[in-house]
Amino acid sequence: MRHCLMTRSARHRRNDGRYDHQPGGRRRGKILRALIDPNAAPVRTAPREERDLFIAAGNGHLLAFDNLSDLPACVSDALCRLASGGSFAVRQLYTDRDEVLFQAARPIILNGIEDIITRPDLADRAIFLNLPHLQEERRRAENEMWCDFVSAQPHILGALLNAASHGLRALPEVRLEQLPRMADFALWASACETAFCPTGGFLHAYKANRRSAIENVVDADPVAARIRDIMAERTMWSGNASDLLRECLRPIASRCPSFKR
Repeated sequence: MRHCLMTRSARHRRNDGRYDHQPGGRRRGKILRALIDPNAAPVRTAPREERDLFIAAGNGHLLAFDNLSDLPACVSDALCRLASGGSFAVRQLYTDRDEVLFQAARPIILNGIEDIITRPDLADRAIFLNLPHLQEERRRAENEMWCDFVSAQPHILGALLNAASHGLRALPEVRLEQLPRMADFALWASACETAFCPTGGFLHAYKANRRSAIENVVDADPVAARIRDIMAERTMWSGNASDLLRECLRPIASRCPSFKR
């Protein structure tokens, strides 16, 4: 099951107006990787280039990147290819004609506080989890948490394997009225969900998550957000690029008459 999971740590607004950045995303990333793909370095910093990303994919079944503040466009595109299956070729060292080919398809965990996924192609491949604010009285020491996890790990992994076994049996019979972009993922998750709950719940939640993700991408883009506001007042707009620019800048010009367009 390949997909990109974006966990956003909570930001708690204090009485003085400032924010406390709440931990939790990193620990969840470590737990998820320890559960299905243990590694000496479970969560890592973001790769600097596509080559580093595919090398990491060749040495693990699950990639987890922590404390992200932004994603360069080239890395965002590479994550899209890795989530759905892609390859990367470079010239082999000390040769003129030979190539080294990296090919992989891996699930990915991204964790950060900011809205780091701003490109719609990656947002459409991701599941977004906004982690709740952690109350002071519910905080636990990490050693205590890991002791409890080690005790529960066999039961959690066994339940996941039971769901996977059930999904393999049910997958040939699964039919969806409409397939989303990550169609294979939706079919597989729909087949597995019936091991725990009635069918249909996952797809409903997944579609809602995708709609929310796209809306967040639009909100993060000031041009797209302004165009959406313009079209909210009408059903059609016609004009050239200069007309659209003037229309987009009209609220600024109305508040600041000296503003130079």
